[in-house]
Amino acid sequence: LCIKGYREDYEIITSAMEHISLKGFKGYYPSDGIILYPLTLFIYALPALLANAVGLTASSFGMALLVKLPLIIADFVSAILLYKLAAKYVNRYVGTIVSGIFLLSPVFMISSSVWGSTYSLLTLGLLFCLYFMVGKNYLGLFASYTASTLIMKEALYLFPLFAVFIVYGFVKALQKASKEKMSASEIWNDEGACQVISTPIYLVASVVIAYLISLPTFVFDYGAGFFGWI
Repeated sequence: LCIKGYREDYEIITSAMEHISLKGFKGYYPSDGIILYPLTLFIYALPALLANAVGLTASSFGMALLVKLPLIIADFVSAILLYKLAAKYVNRYVGTIVSGIFLLSPVFMISSSVWGSTYSLLTLGLLFCLYFMVGKNYLGLFASYTASTLIMKEALYLFPLFAVFIVYGFVKALQKASKEKMSASEIWNDEGACQVISTPIYLVASVVIAYLISLPTFVFDYGAGFFGWI
């Protein structure tokens, strides 16, 4: 745990933590270099303040632990999600095997506990997306995918997959509502048709919430303009 990890990823995180502890979020995004995205910044805000309070430096073993601890926690939560998915759709023995393989896999173990890569946080966000998608929980899917995009931009690569799933559910619900000539209240109370109303609401809410979450990280440098944020 006290290995400093992959130099580039480690320095990105520690430099962000140093900036937060000294200046807050002001001036972080206008600075040069690779940056962390808003939700990842918030995740590391508390460790940054703790590191500053006890006087940890980027080269210290304690800092390495603070950098990796959120990533390791993310791995354990990911394993729990995998167990729940496998136990629900196969059985709990398969769930135990799948989660165990995930935790012991050198790829994920090295990514979090050795390298200190924020891909562990992204993996957790995308597994939540999968968890809610197979359960046809559209609210959870919108929330988890919005969170994933605020963790790392690479979440956008899977946008077509989730978009197709959401559009398919919307069209299917629209066909049902049209065929049965439902009223607005009937659509809202029908499990198979409510996506006609809920999907646009969730979409708009996701954009607005993402903006509000990101606002503290850029408002001091770029103002509160919505289109500037986009």
